[in-house]
Amino acid sequence: MVRMTRWIALGAGLLLALVAALWALRPTPVRTVTLAERMVQTSVVATGRVAPVREATLASTLTGRVIATPVAEGTAVRAGTVLVALQAAEWQAALAQAQAQRAEAEAQQREAERQWQR
Repeated sequence: MVRMTRWIALGAGLLLALVAALWALRPTPVRTVTLAERMVQTSVVATGRVAPVREATLASTLTGRVIATPVAEGTAVRAGTVLVALQAAEWQAALAQAQAQRAEAEAQQREAERQWQR
Protein backbone atom coordinates (compact mmCIF):
# COMPACT_ATOMS: atom_id res chain seq x y z
CA MET A 1 0.00 0.00 0.00
CA VAL A 2 2.80 2.34 0.70
CA ARG A 3 3.99 1.65 -2.79
CA MET A 4 0.67 2.50 -4.22
CA THR A 5 0.47 5.70 -2.20
CA ARG A 6 3.86 6.67 -3.56
CA TRP A 7 2.68 6.04 -7.12
CA ILE A 8 -0.46 8.04 -6.53
CA ALA A 9 1.55 10.89 -4.95
CA LEU A 10 4.05 10.76 -7.83
CA GLY A 11 1.20 10.74 -10.39
CA ALA A 12 -0.54 13.62 -8.63
CA GLY A 13 2.77 15.56 -8.56
CA LEU A 14 3.35 14.92 -12.29
CA LEU A 15 -0.22 15.90 -13.05
CA LEU A 16 0.20 19.08 -11.01
CA ALA A 17 3.53 19.86 -12.76
CA LEU A 18 1.90 19.29 -16.17
CA VAL A 19 -1.02 21.62 -15.31
CA ALA A 20 1.44 24.29 -14.02
CA ALA A 21 3.55 23.99 -17.21
CA LEU A 22 0.47 24.30 -19.44
CA TRP A 23 -0.72 27.31 -17.40
CA ALA A 24 2.68 29.05 -17.79
CA LEU A 25 2.85 28.33 -21.53
CA ARG A 26 -0.70 29.47 -22.31
CA PRO A 27 -0.90 32.16 -25.07
CA THR A 28 -1.08 35.76 -23.86
CA PRO A 29 -4.00 37.70 -25.33
CA VAL A 30 -2.76 40.46 -27.67
CA ARG A 31 -4.69 43.44 -29.08
CA THR A 32 -3.95 44.10 -32.76
CA VAL A 33 -4.32 47.29 -34.81
CA THR A 34 -4.48 47.64 -38.59
CA LEU A 35 -2.19 50.41 -39.89
CA ALA A 36 -3.20 52.78 -42.65
CA GLU A 37 -1.24 55.52 -44.44
CA ARG A 38 -2.48 59.06 -43.80
CA MET A 39 -1.20 62.63 -43.75
CA VAL A 40 0.33 63.87 -40.55
CA GLN A 41 -0.10 67.55 -39.76
CA THR A 42 2.75 69.15 -37.89
CA SER A 43 2.52 72.60 -36.41
CA VAL A 44 5.04 74.66 -34.52
CA VAL A 45 4.14 77.50 -32.21
CA ALA A 46 6.99 79.93 -31.69
CA THR A 47 7.56 83.52 -30.76
CA GLY A 48 9.94 85.79 -32.57
CA ARG A 49 10.39 88.85 -34.75
CA VAL A 50 9.94 88.97 -38.48
CA ALA A 51 12.35 91.26 -40.33
CA PRO A 52 12.62 91.93 -44.07
CA VAL A 53 15.73 90.91 -45.99
CA ARG A 54 15.83 94.36 -47.59
CA GLU A 55 13.91 97.52 -46.83
CA ALA A 56 13.30 100.52 -49.07
CA THR A 57 12.05 104.00 -48.32
CA LEU A 58 9.63 105.58 -50.76
CA ALA A 59 9.68 109.36 -51.12
CA SER A 60 8.49 111.87 -53.69
CA THR A 61 9.74 115.34 -54.61
CA LEU A 62 6.20 116.24 -55.69
CA THR A 63 3.26 116.72 -53.43
CA GLY A 64 -0.20 115.66 -54.45
CA ARG A 65 -3.16 113.44 -53.82
CA VAL A 66 -2.57 109.70 -54.44
CA ILE A 67 -5.12 108.41 -56.96
CA ALA A 68 -3.76 104.89 -57.54
CA THR A 69 -1.31 102.34 -56.16
CA PRO A 70 -0.93 99.82 -59.02
CA VAL A 71 1.50 97.53 -57.16
CA ALA A 72 0.36 95.44 -54.20
CA GLU A 73 2.37 95.52 -50.98
CA GLY A 74 5.05 92.83 -50.89
CA THR A 75 5.26 92.47 -54.69
CA ALA A 76 8.75 92.43 -56.22
CA VAL A 77 9.30 95.35 -58.61
CA ARG A 78 12.01 96.48 -61.00
CA ALA A 79 13.53 99.91 -61.41
CA GLY A 80 11.17 102.24 -63.24
CA THR A 81 7.96 100.53 -62.13
CA VAL A 82 5.18 103.01 -61.29
CA LEU A 83 4.40 102.56 -57.60
CA VAL A 84 2.09 105.52 -56.96
CA ALA A 85 0.02 107.69 -59.31
CA LEU A 86 -0.56 111.27 -58.15
CA GLN A 87 -3.39 113.55 -59.20
CA ALA A 88 -1.96 115.72 -61.97
CA ALA A 89 -4.08 118.90 -61.53
CA GLU A 90 -1.98 120.44 -58.73
CA TRP A 91 1.45 120.00 -60.28
CA GLN A 92 0.19 120.87 -63.76
CA ALA A 93 -1.07 124.18 -62.35
CA ALA A 94 2.32 124.71 -60.69
CA LEU A 95 4.04 123.91 -64.02
CA ALA A 96 1.83 126.42 -65.89
CA GLN A 97 2.62 129.06 -63.26
CA ALA A 98 6.36 128.39 -63.55
CA GLN A 99 6.17 128.59 -67.37
CA ALA A 100 4.33 131.94 -67.12
CA GLN A 101 6.98 133.25 -64.73
CA ARG A 102 9.70 132.14 -67.12
CA ALA A 103 8.00 133.85 -70.05
CA GLU A 104 7.72 137.04 -67.98
CA ALA A 105 11.39 136.84 -66.97
CA GLU A 106 12.42 136.33 -70.62
CA ALA A 107 10.35 139.38 -71.63
CA GLN A 108 12.02 141.43 -68.88
CA GLN A 109 15.42 140.23 -70.07
CA ARG A 110 14.65 141.26 -73.67
CA GLU A 111 13.48 144.68 -72.43
CA ALA A 112 16.62 145.09 -70.33
CA GLU A 113 18.82 144.14 -73.31
CA ARG A 114 16.91 146.64 -75.51
CA GLN A 115 17.38 149.38 -72.89
CA TRP A 116 21.07 148.54 -72.59
CA GLN A 117 21.56 148.71 -76.39
CA ARG A 118 20.53 152.41 -76.46
